Amino acid sequence: MLTATITFYKIDEFGFYRRNKEKYPDRFFGDVNSVFSDFSKWLAAQENLGSTCTFEVNKEEGGQNIFCKDYYKHEDGNEYLIILWNEMSNADNKILAMPKTAKIGSNGVKEPKTEDDDIIGLPSYFWFIPDLELFAVVYFKHSVSNIKAMQQYIKEYCHALSGFVTLDKKGVSYYTDGTSPKGKYR
Repeated sequence: MLTATITFYKIDEFGFYRRNKEKYPDRFFGDVNSVFSDFSKWLAAQENLGSTCTFEVNKEEGGQNIFCKDYYKHEDGNEYLIILWNEMSNADNKILAMPKTAKIGSNGVKEPKTEDDDIIGLPSYFWFIPDLELFAVVYFKHSVSNIKAMQQYIKEYCHALSGFVTLDKKGVSYYTDGTSPKGKYR
């Protein structure tokens, strides 16, 4: 039997906010539903798992890429499940293994067999319930609960790939209705 641990968290802020929080404490625009509606359109336009990374990392500095493995919207309401794929490999896209029984100081390092285009990693499961202002981490023994990675994934999507933002030589333009003419999926 597959067992899960579900931990709920309150969503304090979600959307686009102006700089200078003291002067502009309220959300400028966007909420969980509008961002995930836009995200689902972008995701549907992606060719494969490899094209769903929302930001680049420097693996030599310990960064790990994050991809969207799957996404579900509940058909009867505003609930969303996002499954992220957390890459777990070095700068050469390799992962190493050692037996638990290896003696300290021994050289039992081996490289498991993988294909060149495999993304070695572990899933993270997140359940968003905007009507209750909650999200949950759904943790299985085969997964990781990487909240900071999820926050960065969504933030980077909103700032660089969503239909709410256009980046050009003049700077950043915001589209409160999500209709940026330069949105990545248009």
